[in-house]
Amino acid sequence: ALTQVQDGDSIYVAQGTYTGTGGSVITVTKSFVLYGGWDGSINTPLVRDPRAFATIVDGEGQRRGMYISGIITPTIDGFVITGGEAQDGGGIYIYDAAPIIQNNVITANHTITSSFDGGRGGGIFVAGTSNAIIAANAILSNASGYGGGIFHDGDMAITIAGNRIAENLASRRAGGIMIERSPDTIRANVIADNAAAIDGGGMLIWAAAPSVDANRIINNTAFSGGGIRLGNNAMPILVNNLLIRNSRDGLSVESSSPLVVNNTIVGSGLPDSGHAIHLYSDPVCTPPYCTTGSITNNIVISYEVGIFGTGTITPVIDYNDVWGNTTDDYSLPVSVVPGTHNISFDPLFADTTVDGYHLRT
Repeated sequence: ALTQVQDGDSIYVAQGTYTGTGGSVITVTKSFVLYGGWDGSINTPLVRDPRAFATIVDGEGQRRGMYISGIITPTIDGFVITGGEAQDGGGIYIYDAAPIIQNNVITANHTITSSFDGGRGGGIFVAGTSNAIIAANAILSNASGYGGGIFHDGDMAITIAGNRIAENLASRRAGGIMIERSPDTIRANVIADNAAAIDGGGMLIWAAAPSVDANRIINNTAFSGGGIRLGNNAMPILVNNLLIRNSRDGLSVESSSPLVVNNTIVGSGLPDSGHAIHLYSDPVCTPPYCTTGSITNNIVISYEVGIFGTGTITPVIDYNDVWGNTTDDYSLPVSVVPGTHNISFDPLFADTTVDGYHLRT
């Protein structure tokens, strides 16, 4: 089918396990729709249920699952992509193309750990001029050096929305997602239980200015920036996110200038949980590599220190509720200068036992 397909066609792939030879199980070079989850019968209308009739693309630990390249706009919908291995993009490798990747389970893929950096994008790797849409997928238990779940480096914006990105591992940086240079949209994802050896357990934003909105970032771990790590003049907009029990640190900001508004950042309250927000730059930094930006209207509770700063940092820190941190709410009087409208009161969450971190009436 892949050798005969034309732009605009659709291919339905029956349930079963598909393997291949060469560098990838499936290579996509045209703009068509590839559907998994078909029951295999030719009755009309066609019966398709990716859960009941799993269509599995298995790299067998020898090749990546899918390779998508060129100025094309394919759709990949309803597959289980597993067992992939490659230098970059163990599960799916995307270069220049603008695919829609949706309703897939991308699991147990990895990059080649013996390479010089451990590879990038265990689950999905995106680069070049791609403006892919990655939506409503389960991206689970993948591994890489950088970006265990997803890695993106490019000038064009991609959209990462409505996914569950969980239990991915980075041997170096960014367990869940790594964004480098790209102005992406990262919205309404659940990013949970990912881990990185160095930083960015849930997410690492490096020299990029994405919009990060309405995500639930929960129980991720790293040496620093367990929830989100910013570095190298990153300038993201972080709005309406829920960061819960990430360690060490909920949000770590180094030499960057984020807009951090209307987020709820809650720690475990345990020793060595780190800081809810850790701000850092060199004492003799040169703009734009000094930490500036704005931190307003956030709820910050239950870490060792609520907002901690070292080096030259000058963000606006105002209208926040910083409360219940075990050592101190601010690293005063050294680096953090809170505004006059900050408060320190119990925010009265509805029910933290079931992650009900909205406020009572």
